[in-house]
Amino acid sequence: AVYLFNMYIRHELIKMWFTLVNSYDTVMARFAVLLKKNPSVKPMVESVSAQLKRGATIGFRNAFQPPKAVGSPGAPKAETQKVKDKDLFKRPSSQEKTSRTGTPLAPVTPGTQKLGDVKPDGKKTMSEAGSNVGEEQAARDYLTQYLQEMGGDDSQFKDIDPNVVPLSSGRSPRRLRPEEILFENAGKVTSRPGSVSSMTGDLATSRSSGSEKSVAGNKKPVVDMEFCTSKLRPIWLTIKARSFLSYRSKVVQLLPQNLMSQYVEFEKKGLYGACLKLLESTEAGNLNVLTSDHSLVTSKVFLMETVYQLIVGYIGLALQKEVSVAVQLMQKTMESIHVGLRDMHTAHRTVLEAFLYDTALSVCYHVPTDPTLAAKAESYFQNASQRYLKLSHLNRYTKCCLRYASVLFSQKHHHEAEYFIQQGVNKLLSNKPSALFGLCFHNLAVQCALQNRFADAEQHVRTFQSILRYQPKLSTSWMQSFDVTQWLILKMKALYVVTPS
Repeated sequence: AVYLFNMYIRHELIKMWFTLVNSYDTVMARFAVLLKKNPSVKPMVESVSAQLKRGATIGFRNAFQPPKAVGSPGAPKAETQKVKDKDLFKRPSSQEKTSRTGTPLAPVTPGTQKLGDVKPDGKKTMSEAGSNVGEEQAARDYLTQYLQEMGGDDSQFKDIDPNVVPLSSGRSPRRLRPEEILFENAGKVTSRPGSVSSMTGDLATSRSSGSEKSVAGNKKPVVDMEFCTSKLRPIWLTIKARSFLSYRSKVVQLLPQNLMSQYVEFEKKGLYGACLKLLESTEAGNLNVLTSDHSLVTSKVFLMETVYQLIVGYIGLALQKEVSVAVQLMQKTMESIHVGLRDMHTAHRTVLEAFLYDTALSVCYHVPTDPTLAAKAESYFQNASQRYLKLSHLNRYTKCCLRYASVLFSQKHHHEAEYFIQQGVNKLLSNKPSALFGLCFHNLAVQCALQNRFADAEQHVRTFQSILRYQPKLSTSWMQSFDVTQWLILKMKALYVVTPS
């Protein structure tokens, strides 16, 4: 009886294993057909395979650790950035100055700042204690006045949101195949290289005219390495002025009635330098920050910031119409920056200087053929990045690295561009994945592909695909540019293998 029972169990186990193996073979065969019909799924499968291999090497527990909850040991503190922004105007103690050299704006947590320097005998002098109390009170009064002037908007003293890619509106047109975008715009003159519009083309125009099919008479371009290289570009992140319309309205209202219409006429003609010249006759005094004249009203520091924000907005408008006007405005701004910002609080001046240097770096990107600006681009980047790091604005620092890498891309310094993008990636490693993090790997993939390092480029493509897959639904035009980059890199890899070196 026992023998017969064992034989029965053996027979049932054989049937079970036969069913499992047959099901496994069927599923794998169907999956192979799926991969053959949908080549776009293959990079995702390879990415999962690479993660499993990594887990087998270093251990699955180390490779796939879940994110630690806030408050658990080793988890990042959620309130750290808020405390830094809150205490931005506080004067650091002497102990913190010595422990963190070169960072006079280092924030101090409440309860740690001393009123005076400690003497060797452990006592403080009344004059030093009174001086520190006075400086702290002055900083608080300065911040209070700033919030009153700006309507409570202190966003520039805080780091930006890392989700820099706009979300989908829900009414966006469908995404086209990358080759349709590339072939349709093969013979067209696009906008500034690297922008999202230049990579995706004028989709709205083509769709409204019903030109999704190839236009008769247009010859299909030859897809070779030269064609792919000419189309492969990093994504450019533009810099914008804060509340441009409200700041413009505030400045115009300070002009006499007879100069307002003249100001508007100059603005319509794109004569932004003439508009700023009229600011010498405002009710508050001379607000033309582009002049180094001693008559400049530098004591009105909040009006000075308003004018600088207005200049940044005018530079952005000039880049779309007349680049030479933008270059002239930027150069004059850099020459007069030491005069217009001299009476500002240290933290306020540092924030505004970083913003202006970052704007100058953007102008260098839009004028790649100017050798003078090309030589100054590194200086602008160093000045902006150092100030962002002092303020602990890591997301702004990363965007600045991406902009400088795009400038180096236009100069064909791809290895240096890859280095600076990696510096931005290193600053974001401790944060949760974001759209900015995915953009870094997108631009890394572009720089590696242009150096014929297609294995690294393909790995970066898988990384930014994995990051963006877990983000909210993003804008179609931006996702279209990611698709185009992936298609170009995979095509370049296939052509590079076939083409003898």
